[in-house]
Amino acid sequence: MTQPLKIVMYHYVRDLENSRYPEIRGLSTNRFEQQIAFLKENFTVVSPQAVIEAAHGGQRLPENACMLTFDDGYIDHYTTVFPILMENDMTAFFSMPGRILREKRLLDVNKIHYTLAAESMEVLWPKFKKLLVRTLKENDLPSMEEYWNRCNLTSRFDPPEVIFIKRMLQVELPEDIRNGLADRLYDEVVGVPENVMVKELYMSPEQMKLMKRMGMVFGIHGYEHAWLNRMTKEQAERDMEMALDAMDGIVDREGWIICYPYGSHSMEVEEIAKEKGAALGVITRSATAYIGQDSPFQLPRLDTNDFPPVSSNYLKL
Repeated sequence: MTQPLKIVMYHYVRDLENSRYPEIRGLSTNRFEQQIAFLKENFTVVSPQAVIEAAHGGQRLPENACMLTFDDGYIDHYTTVFPILMENDMTAFFSMPGRILREKRLLDVNKIHYTLAAESMEVLWPKFKKLLVRTLKENDLPSMEEYWNRCNLTSRFDPPEVIFIKRMLQVELPEDIRNGLADRLYDEVVGVPENVMVKELYMSPEQMKLMKRMGMVFGIHGYEHAWLNRMTKEQAERDMEMALDAMDGIVDREGWIICYPYGSHSMEVEEIAKEKGAALGVITRSATAYIGQDSPFQLPRLDTNDFPPVSSNYLKL
């Protein structure tokens, strides 16, 4: 018998209006508090451990079960989310790419987020197109029009131009070229030194260890925050092992949860995670998870924007 489970995915949760980058795609503190109140009234928020047990044939979940997940290790999760969860006696799952802790470097995905948040699309779009056309020509790559025509530009949340920028800088271009382009745009548009942004943006090991002592659960989000399913087996194994090493003392070596970067699941990646001690995996497909039907390593999640006070899309998904 299957058990429905709503898994909610969060990223930035902050006082957006009074932050340095109010246009960042996140949930305001006020809306987060409202959403937690809604979930508390309409669902039973269960611990990650309870989901692991149920997914492997143990004790069943209660009716209207819901699990909360927070990706990327942002400082918001310590300063905003953690106190609110404690006030409501809730436990949640958190994940951070290992490179942040080991190398104190800003993730490329966050460079892209802040570039998009720091400049209006009216200004950024022509600047991006100019840089992209020049970069493609210099590297003897297909034209911008060819990339535009082959990219999937549909999204529930972003216009085509934003999706195109994200696709080009996250996956379409060769890695060294897209990283260089993302760096250049970040430097020109945002201009905050990387070491400063790292301190402002992410949690510290000490903060995460405190959260763990208070019952929060941490898992792996890769080391590089790269597409695991595009790596060779050896590369994926190394990335996952480096992530575990970086999160030592925060993530237990057995029974941990993997949050695939960009939802980059494959059966090979899943097998590597199992071999290294993972017990559960969450992806980015927007749907209700069904324990007993879905693979424990391919549990879909719903976005925070699918729930009140933002929307009621959760009823359809």
